[in-house]
Amino acid sequence: MSSYQSLARNARGYGDDFINQAMVTAARIGMPVDWLLAIIALETSDFAATGPPWGGRNPLDHGAGIIGFTGVDGGAWEQMTPVQQLDLLPNYFIRLTTPLEISTFRSPIEAYFMVRGPWALLMAPGDTGVGGQIDWGGTRGKQNATRQDVVNIATRIFTEHGLTWTLPTVGMEGLWLVRIGSWLGQFVVLDN
Repeated sequence: MSSYQSLARNARGYGDDFINQAMVTAARIGMPVDWLLAIIALETSDFAATGPPWGGRNPLDHGAGIIGFTGVDGGAWEQMTPVQQLDLLPNYFIRLTTPLEISTFRSPIEAYFMVRGPWALLMAPGDTGVGGQIDWGGTRGKQNATRQDVVNIATRIFTEHGLTWTLPTVGMEGLWLVRIGSWLGQFVVLDN
């Protein structure tokens, strides 16, 4: 059993039913269950947030629940348990991944950006606008988080809990429809 599964098993309002349903949900989304649990742990302070009702909303987007659902999504999640909220995730991810033509995630960090802000996948490392400010303390004080700040923080948190992953050995991989003059075809870049 992974560290994240142990955390969920022992957390009030989660437990074995949550882990079992998370396995089904992760398979439907197309990611390892530990990646999904890592994202949920990050959004719930290691499964400390529970409901219904869900309190402790993020002051920036008023998000709460297992992935920081916001009030603009209809709010049905507000009266659901963590296990019930898992049923919302496949449609949530499909709604975000389809326009970006994402069929697989290469890391839990990429998957986390579906929750944090999908537009961050298209940003440069130094770009800001991926979730408010970070209080760095000292002379730096509060500053807007860059995309790389979020990557570094999530990577640190995930690896501290024993999560590992292997990134592709090439800079790009995927499939693109391409038109060159009258020729229409596909370019495919694979990680060998």
